[in-house]
Amino acid sequence: MAEVDESLIRLADAAGLLPQWTDAHGAAHQVSPATLRAVLAALGFPANNRAQIRDSLSRASQPGSRSNYQPGPQSIHETRLIVTDTAQPAQLHPPLPPGAAFQLTDEQGRVRDGQLDQHGCLPLLTVPGFYQVEAGEQRLQVAVAPVGPPQAARGCRWGLIAQCYSLRRADDGGLGDIGALADLAVSAAHHGADALLSSPLHACDPDTRECSPYSPSDRRLFNLFHAAPDRVLGHEAMRSALQAAGCADTWERLQAQQLIDWPTARQVRLALLRQLYAGFLHSQHPRRQAFIDYCRNASPALRQFSCFQALRESLTPRTGNPDWRHWPANLRHPGSDAVQRFQKRYAAQGDFHMFCQWLAEESLAQLHRRSSEAGMGIGLMTDLAVGSDPGGCQAWAEQDHFLNGLTIGAPPDLLNTDGQNWGLTTFSPAGLQADGYRGFLDMLHACLRHAGGLRIDHVMGLARLWVIPAGASPRDGVYLRYPAADLIRLLALAAHRNQALIVGEDLGTVPDGLREQMARHGILGTRVLMFEQERGRLPPDSCWDEPVLATTTTHDLPTTLGWFRSRDIEWRYQAGQSSIYQAQQASAQRQHEATRLQRALNAGQPTLPDQQAGLDGALRYLGRSQAPLVLIPLEDVMGELEQPNLPGGGALHPNWRRRWHHNAEALLAEPAASQRLATLRDARADAATRRPQNPFRNSTQDPAQNPPPKKTPPP
Repeated sequence: MAEVDESLIRLADAAGLLPQWTDAHGAAHQVSPATLRAVLAALGFPANNRAQIRDSLSRASQPGSRSNYQPGPQSIHETRLIVTDTAQPAQLHPPLPPGAAFQLTDEQGRVRDGQLDQHGCLPLLTVPGFYQVEAGEQRLQVAVAPVGPPQAARGCRWGLIAQCYSLRRADDGGLGDIGALADLAVSAAHHGADALLSSPLHACDPDTRECSPYSPSDRRLFNLFHAAPDRVLGHEAMRSALQAAGCADTWERLQAQQLIDWPTARQVRLALLRQLYAGFLHSQHPRRQAFIDYCRNASPALRQFSCFQALRESLTPRTGNPDWRHWPANLRHPGSDAVQRFQKRYAAQGDFHMFCQWLAEESLAQLHRRSSEAGMGIGLMTDLAVGSDPGGCQAWAEQDHFLNGLTIGAPPDLLNTDGQNWGLTTFSPAGLQADGYRGFLDMLHACLRHAGGLRIDHVMGLARLWVIPAGASPRDGVYLRYPAADLIRLLALAAHRNQALIVGEDLGTVPDGLREQMARHGILGTRVLMFEQERGRLPPDSCWDEPVLATTTTHDLPTTLGWFRSRDIEWRYQAGQSSIYQAQQASAQRQHEATRLQRALNAGQPTLPDQQAGLDGALRYLGRSQAPLVLIPLEDVMGELEQPNLPGGGALHPNWRRRWHHNAEALLAEPAASQRLATLRDARADAATRRPQNPFRNSTQDPAQNPPPKKTPPP
């Protein structure tokens, strides 16, 4: 049995699994053989007996066929893509002898002939981008990433974080949209803000009751419910469509509510969009040709998504389930003949979803333009969710490259003692590499097409993800390694090509070396004051002088005022996550910490009668820090007590449903909010006067050597 277990461990390692992991307390844990076997089987490496283990180990050890991938200075993939950077020469694979002739073509079509150096490498490529290489019989592509801090991180910039769905504007039908996001961006810019980070805008399944923006159907497309059709087609067109669809009264009722009624809001918006589409098709609207051109130039991802949505609408009444895994077998793969026949027969249904995507993209383009014209240095920053719904479009379209039979989550930690199962899936390491990272690049291009920055949720997933077998407890998972060096380089290249700023949410247990890799390629980490303070003591200044985004809190944590008043502790007790004794103990400890932290934050400042002083002190403290970017959640700017999401709160807490009381364009004009923004703006100006010339200590190359090009998609 010991021999089998030893072979099982070798197979797990070859397949990219980490049989042992360390928790937040520093304790080591061994993954059970049952978990290893279940995950290995899902990855295509059965391991139920010695013969299976021997066969799987043989296959897992073959280059290009295993999930495990440990890149060296560069990486090579089945689709002949080498990923390297401007400080690392690219070596061909299979290797060619030193002095072998090659021909290199850059993205402008310029051709260069040369010879491999004494190590069989191409000469150092100092201009980031994609290159085509011909050498001997080899035809391959090289992706060259920049090294060093991005231009967008220069200075002491600041901005806001907002939940798009929560924003309010006139005639919005009870759900925040990109139009309201644009109004908030312009208002924030007038206060001096450089950036507005939004909750994810990914396409979501309209039939599910799940309303989390972090559980998308497809991260390559946009949420049709966040489109602002009146900003694209005109307000009169929208009002006429509402009347024709018979939902004007419901529209008015929804927008008067304080909490979002997601099912009804989705139903009404779909009815509105269908009526708009029907009228648009038979009109001579001045934007009609723009839509025709959009359809003509549709990407494969857009065509897949439109087909999927049409299939889902046709099949859900028959199957009773929108999940594609319950469809007839011949429709479960996008490349099947049955799907191709359906796509042709029901082209009109697919065109409707292209229309919705066009409205969303036009809305985002307007936002990008308005924020730039208002003076924002970065503008909109979007959020890339860590995974997708296993029953959604991206898992259907990319199933050959996705994890199957596994979901992702997190092991037990200080906040979640039972671990977490997010119910999501994503690319497998082998799938990423076999596809030449096309799917990953498609997501980045979609997120950055109309934005100046991108936040990567759970950035540790670039290095490893906690994967859980179907039906298992989150505790019974295992870490799966990912090609972090490649993914970080491709992120840096996307940032360079789009003149954008990338931020990684590196909160929690971070793999060794990941933060150093991020800093080397100009990707900011994340520091949250709530986590960095300890027992009411402020963190040392060195906490903030690294390349990081500094913030007060996140959407999954209490607001700053809520923390000071123990509101999160009250909610966890009400949700059954703690006992009355635990809640009382936690509240007493929090009160002590809050008093000490408030004093530390407001040293030398007038003391206010309540915790508002602590909130204002937190903004002043972070504003004066040397972090290159400070983003404050709108909830803290407005002095709100309640947080957007309480993990594990169930139906009791109104997760992702709260709306703001005033329109987005007027929110920041409220006296208290305006004063807080002035405090933050002045503190950032003060920080700029004290900022060292190059705060990116871990960077090895100045971005001036790699000037960013005009925004362009990957070839």
